Amino acid sequence: MCALVAKRTGAGNVKLVGLDRDADRLKMAEKFGVQTVNCQSDNGWRAEVEGADLVIDASGSAQAIRECFDVVSRAGRLVPIGIACSKMEIPWNIALNKETTVSFSYSSKAANWDMALSILANLEFPADKLVSHTLSLDDWQEGFRITWAGEG
Repeated sequence: MCALVAKRTGAGNVKLVGLDRDADRLKMAEKFGVQTVNCQSDNGWRAEVEGADLVIDASGSAQAIRECFDVVSRAGRLVPIGIACSKMEIPWNIALNKETTVSFSYSSKAANWDMALSILANLEFPADKLVSHTLSLDDWQEGFRITWAGEG
């Protein structure tokens, strides 16, 4: 969704970086016209994304966030939206030298929901293609398992 919002709001070159376990998600993004990079199987992945003006981390992974500082451009922006479950060290020397702007976001305003719904309503193919599983509310534990396993 971050990649779609970036594309729909005027970003020129949008690339989504993921791991082997994200293969289904990367394929889904490609259906939406987003270029993808598998940083686990592609040793040259950094060259494909280095110098990005905007880097959004949706993983919350300490290692991924650390690498975001490496690939963001000089005077670029980093927006970590994934919830990090551990303490992490921020490479202040890199952030300082690159003059990186870091903007955190945890919640949203009603206007953000309006924008998201508008984007979904105007996709080239039905938004229900984003849905990988349909479960009853009683199956909430399975829903969380699917999500945490990266299967949905």
